[in-house]
Amino acid sequence: MVVKSELQVRERYCNLVDPSIGKDVWTIDMERRLLEVAEEYDFCWKKISLLPVFKGKTDNCVWRKYKCLMGRFTE
Repeated sequence: MVVKSELQVRERYCNLVDPSIGKDVWTIDMERRLLEVAEEYDFCWKKISLLPVFKGKTDNCVWRKYKCLMGRFTE
């Protein structure tokens, strides 16, 4: 049995399990807005995640989506 550290348990809860996290599908408008504000906010994912358009999304979720979008444009 693998034992998780306190940090791993906390990260899992804060980024995946917490019921206040928005599990909504990303819309095209949200993706477009994310690409617009990323540089404007100096890639500060916490600040970006607090914008009303990303309500319920964590900073980690916003960062992962940005990385995914950038991968789509670099291929």
